[in-house]
Amino acid sequence: MQTPGADLSGLALAVYARGDVIYEFASGQRVIDAQEPARCLPVMPTTKFRAASISKTVTALAVMQLVEAGQLDLDGDVSDILGWRLRNPHWPQVPITTRMLLTHTSSLRDGETYAFPLPVTLEEVFQPGSPYNENGAHFAAPVDGAARAPGRFFTYCNLGFGVLGTLIECVTGERFDRYVDRHVLAPLGVDASFNVRALSDAGFA
Repeated sequence: MQTPGADLSGLALAVYARGDVIYEFASGQRVIDAQEPARCLPVMPTTKFRAASISKTVTALAVMQLVEAGQLDLDGDVSDILGWRLRNPHWPQVPITTRMLLTHTSSLRDGETYAFPLPVTLEEVFQPGSPYNENGAHFAAPVDGAARAPGRFFTYCNLGFGVLGTLIECVTGERFDRYVDRHVLAPLGVDASFNVRALSDAGFA
């Protein structure tokens, strides 16, 4: 078991075969209190973890549901849905598409940060002169000609999935976390959410 302050506080593992759990393992602590060790609680197979980038799979499922329903075009210009022009200023004539965002080939970059406080809008993040624009750091610049133009070069980008979440909101008229809860997580019977306030009491505990 890891001690408070260790790099890894705990982990849980489940092995599935043909739809059944055939092995479970849990170790470490889910609640750590260095001042009162008696309040520490162990990690269990049912412990919830912050999923971080694994959540991109869930976002992709929600996007592909809308693609299958004909509400999103994988190769359409996302600017048409956002209601404002999203272009890499180095390649202003090349549309950025849903497919590019899903495959990390959109030419968008995270910059120093990709999480922004309310009431900052996504459009503001990409506007020149905005303090959140980071002097254009959210866009790839030319290297070796057009090698990093939209659709031409893979670089992992969290910010692109923020754009995808916004596309979902624009298409459905529903807040991203609520839409995903209703259309992806609840049908799968998963007590999880992009919003911790939406967890059940048992799930939050």
